[in-house]
Amino acid sequence: MSHSALGCAQKQDGSLWDASEIQFYNDVDDEHPISGPSAPATAASTRQLAPIFTRGKPVGIVAGSRRPSPRCSSRPSKPSARAIDPNNAEAPTDSTKRKKRLPTLIKQIRMSPQARTFFKECCRLVSVPELELLLWVRTRWASLYKCLDRVLKQRKAIEQFVLTADDSDNMPALRNKEYRDYRLSRPEWDRLQIIHEALREPANVTQSFSSERNPTVYRILPALEFLIKRWETMADQPRYTEIREALLEGVTSLEKWFNRADTTSSAYFICMVLDPTIKDAYFKARWEPERAKKAMKQLEQVFDKYSAEAPEVSPPLATPVPESTAFQHYGSSFLLDAVKLAQKTQQVVANPRDELERYLSTHLEPAQNIHWWGHDTAYPTLRRMAWDYLAIQGSATPAKRAFSSGSLTGTRLRNRLSIELFEALQLLKSAYRNGHISASDSAGKRMDALISELVEQGFEEEDFDDEDDDSLYF
Repeated sequence: MSHSALGCAQKQDGSLWDASEIQFYNDVDDEHPISGPSAPATAASTRQLAPIFTRGKPVGIVAGSRRPSPRCSSRPSKPSARAIDPNNAEAPTDSTKRKKRLPTLIKQIRMSPQARTFFKECCRLVSVPELELLLWVRTRWASLYKCLDRVLKQRKAIEQFVLTADDSDNMPALRNKEYRDYRLSRPEWDRLQIIHEALREPANVTQSFSSERNPTVYRILPALEFLIKRWETMADQPRYTEIREALLEGVTSLEKWFNRADTTSSAYFICMVLDPTIKDAYFKARWEPERAKKAMKQLEQVFDKYSAEAPEVSPPLATPVPESTAFQHYGSSFLLDAVKLAQKTQQVVANPRDELERYLSTHLEPAQNIHWWGHDTAYPTLRRMAWDYLAIQGSATPAKRAFSSGSLTGTRLRNRLSIELFEALQLLKSAYRNGHISASDSAGKRMDALISELVEQGFEEEDFDDEDDDSLYF
C-alpha cells in the first residue's frame, strides 16, 4: 500500500483508524447514501458508525475531494463527501432538503414534456390558469418574487400534481424518489406567502425604475428610503417574525447602497430638483439640514459649470406668424423677437445663480418634467441640464430591451446591414412602438397622396367616394 493511501488511515500516533470510527451519511449532491467500503460483513463493519475523534477533539478530515491531497488518496469524489463532526457546517440537514424541494419540482416539471402536459391537466382540473411555472434566476431582478407569485397562483395545481403524478401512467418515474415527496405542508405554504409579501416591495421598486418613456432616476432615493421604512415596519410585526432577521439584513444592505448612491453621484439629487413637481421640497421635508445643504452645494457646482458653458447670445430668427393673424397684428413677430433677445441679454449680465434661485422659489408646477422643460424657456441653463440628466436611465432594463430588440433586426438573413441602416431601423421600430409614428396615419397619408396624384391624371374625386368599390386596392 502506498504511503499516501496509508496517510488517510493513520492516526497522529501512527496507528490505523478502525472502520467502525468512520461515519457515512447522505450526500447532498444526489440525496442518496454513499455506499460504504467493500469489506467482509463483520460485526465492526455493520454496527452503527461513530464520528472521528482524536484526544477528545473532532478531526475535520475530508473524505473526498476533486483535488488530490498529500495525505489522502487521489481518487476523485464529490466535494460534499465530508466526514461528519460536530463542527461540520456543510452536513446535509432536513431543512436544506426542504428548501430545495420547490425549485427542484419546478425544474422537474419544466424539463419533462410529459410533466408539463400533466401539469396543464391538473390546472384544468382545479380551474386555475394554465400558466408555466417560472424558474428563480439569481442574476435577474425580482426573479424570486415572480417565481413565488406564479407558484402561489398555481398552488392548487401543484398540490394536485404531486398527489396524482405518481399514479399516472403518462408520467416518467423519478429515480429513488416520488413526486409526492415534493409536497409542501400548510405551514410551508404560509411561509412562502410571507416571503412573497416581503419581496413584493423591492419588486415594485425595480418596476418603477424600468420605464422607457419617462425619467426614473429621480425616484431612486425616495424609493429606497420608502423600501427601508417598509421592511423595518414588517420586521416589527408578528406576522413576519420568521423572516425578521432576513428583513433586517436587507435593511442593512439597502442603507449601504443608499449611502453610496447619495455620496458617489449627484445625479439622483439633481434629477429630483429638475422635476418641477418636486424641486427641493422632498429634501427639505425628509432630509437633515446638513445633508440637504451638502446636496444643494453639489447642485450649485454643476449649475455653475453649465452656466459657464452657456452659448453666446445671438439674434433669434424671425418667429413665423400664422397667416390668419399676420395682417391683424402687423409686426408682432418682430416685437416678440426683440423681447426675447432682451431677456437673454439680461440673463447673461445678471448673476447666473439668480436663475436657480428663481426656479426654486417659485411654486411647484403640476406638469410632467419632459413636457415642462420642452416648452419652458425662462430657465435656459436648467433646461440644458434637464436635457442631459433626465435622459439618464434608472436601470439597465431599457438598454437590455433595446439590445434584445436589435437581435430581432440583425438576423442571419440581414447580417450585412450597414451601421447607418441598422440604426435607422432601430429608431423607426422604436418610433412605431412608442406611438410617435402610426401605421394607420401613414397609410392614410399615402392614400391621400395617391388620390391626389390620380386626380391630377384626370380621374374624378367622385370615383373614390363609393366605399363598396374596391377596384382601387386591386
